[in-house]
Amino acid sequence: MSYDISFWKTKRTLTQSPREIYLALSDGEVVDGLCSLPIEEIRSAFEKEFTSWKKDGNFFEKGSQSFELTMTDQSVRVDCYSVEIDNLNRIIDIMLKFECPYYDPSIDTRFG
Repeated sequence: MSYDISFWKTKRTLTQSPREIYLALSDGEVVDGLCSLPIEEIRSAFEKEFTSWKKDGNFFEKGSQSFELTMTDQSVRVDCYSVEIDNLNRIIDIMLKFECPYYDPSIDTRFG
C-alpha cells in the first residue's frame, strides 16, 4: 500500500485549511506563515534513524518497505510504500522533533 504524509511548521495561525496548504506546497508554492525548515538537519536525522536501510539520495528501502523524501524550504513530504506502522511512527517522531506535525491527505487531517 502506498500513501503520503506531509509535514510543515507554522509561524502563526493561518487562514488556509491544511488541505489548501498541502496543495499549495505540492504545487511548489511558498506559503506565507510557514517557517523555513532546516532541511540538511532533517535529512541527517532520517539517515541516523534509518541507518540499516539502503539509501539512494532521498529514497530509503529495507525489504518490501520503502519511502522517499521530497523536501522544500517549508515542507517535507514522505511517500511511503508498504511502510509498517512502527516505521511510520519513527518518521513522524523525527519530524515532531522539528516541531512539524503531520498532515494525512487521505483523510484530510492535520495532527497536532
